[in-house]
Amino acid sequence: MAYLVLARKYRPTTFDEVVGQEHVTSSLKSAITANKVGHAFLFSGPRGVGKTTCARILAKEINKAKPQTPGLMEFNGSDLDIMEIDGASNRGIDEARTIRENAMFVSMSGGYKFYIIDEVHMLTDQAFNALLKTLEEPPAHVKFIFATTDPDKVPTTIRSRCQHFNFKRLSIDVIKAQLKAICKTEKLVVEEEAFFAIARAAQGGMRDALGILDQLASSGEPVTLAGANALLGLIDVKYIFDIADALVRKEPASAMTVVESIITAGKDDARLLRDMVEHFRHLMITKVDAEKLQALVDYPVFYRKQLFEQSKLVTLEQILKVMDILISARDVERLTDAPRLALELALVKVTILLQGPQASASVQMAAPASPSRPAPVPVKPSIVAPKMVSSVPPAPPVIRPAAPSAQSSNAAATAVLGSSSTLAEIKHQWNSMTAAVQAKKPYLGACLLEGYPAAVVDNKITIAFPEACSYHKDCLEEVESMKIIGEVFSNVLGHEVSLSYIIVQVIERDKNGALEDALDEFQGELVNEWHSDDTPSA
Repeated sequence: MAYLVLARKYRPTTFDEVVGQEHVTSSLKSAITANKVGHAFLFSGPRGVGKTTCARILAKEINKAKPQTPGLMEFNGSDLDIMEIDGASNRGIDEARTIRENAMFVSMSGGYKFYIIDEVHMLTDQAFNALLKTLEEPPAHVKFIFATTDPDKVPTTIRSRCQHFNFKRLSIDVIKAQLKAICKTEKLVVEEEAFFAIARAAQGGMRDALGILDQLASSGEPVTLAGANALLGLIDVKYIFDIADALVRKEPASAMTVVESIITAGKDDARLLRDMVEHFRHLMITKVDAEKLQALVDYPVFYRKQLFEQSKLVTLEQILKVMDILISARDVERLTDAPRLALELALVKVTILLQGPQASASVQMAAPASPSRPAPVPVKPSIVAPKMVSSVPPAPPVIRPAAPSAQSSNAAATAVLGSSSTLAEIKHQWNSMTAAVQAKKPYLGACLLEGYPAAVVDNKITIAFPEACSYHKDCLEEVESMKIIGEVFSNVLGHEVSLSYIIVQVIERDKNGALEDALDEFQGELVNEWHSDDTPSA
């Protein structure tokens, strides 16, 4: 006898055998019992969750209560009164007209005639229009059951004439329980953690889970976690926890070591990024309410306890920011030729984020050269508008000649510049200034590398950051951070300086080239004139 795959062998034949869709099956059973069954149904949901199976069962259960010719109603897929149609390959108007014409003929068994159309959203608009009249006023002996993975593509005129049932993804616990029951019947030996790996890979679909189990068990050997991970390309959850632990402990080197072992084992770095996002989602859920929301965490009990302990070491705000970093890295990874670089940069950024401005641990990183950036236009910080009657707009930026430099252009980077410095001199010294800060406080130096000097007025250096780096600006504005950086900058420049930070909108050079060229020509600097007793004008 030919081998029958598990997905077909254990396909439910009654509503009671359908798992995880009780909200659908109980409603359908009640309607049949009360003899209040509609003439058209729309079953929607992900693939492999039981839509077509429930359509077959519904047809069988409805006809059970209706007199029919013996021998003609068999639930084996060959019943002449249950016609299953693939909407993807029979999607034209001619097929729809054929259905409409055949629907006029009564059932051979005396029961109802059923049309089950899979992936109904694939039908053309003309085909839907051809079915519309029949669907609105069908013959008394005809019922339609539509199944789709994309209900939004089904025209509203069709949906409004159907009873709509939404099938959900099955939870990992539901899939595991069903797999265990089947393995017991089939006498298959499967490791406990392998059940979790299979259920996780199935992404809520029972059919996919049974297909994976079939493939793993085909060798006749016991199914192990290592074998499941190897076949499916999955990354062991243990490694995800190891990376997260290293990040929480502010040890990026340890995190990268784990990443190296994962990549060396042939796993996909894109998959790793996705699993890291999912892990921090679980941390977020645990942090919000570990008890009420534990059903939303797709981890075994042992890992849920470990997840709870890990969530104590980070704040909810940090978790959300980490997820932003990782999601951005996934977007970059899709576009770059070096996806692993996107992953490693994300890990270092996460470490800096989790350290915070007061952290005692430090990330040892070399100070790279300051990257070239497009010319920015400083944006005034948000302030309370001063009490002014005049409606005259604030003066535009002006070019002011810079004070003569105290040193020649080839002076050493650490040379004393005198009692003041120009913007050009600050730019010339910027690498040395940030490197000196990084030597004292690495995370402050790393934050400074995201900004650049935008203006100098009376020895007050304004450092600008793009909008995406507001977190770095917040870290640098801490009182202790301002003090450290101010002292280091003053030592490098040889005179006292103060600091301010702003967020800027970056404008491409070709839009601001004239101003930048003028500044370079006259060795000037960009300043803003303020009004009304040192309060910025509105």
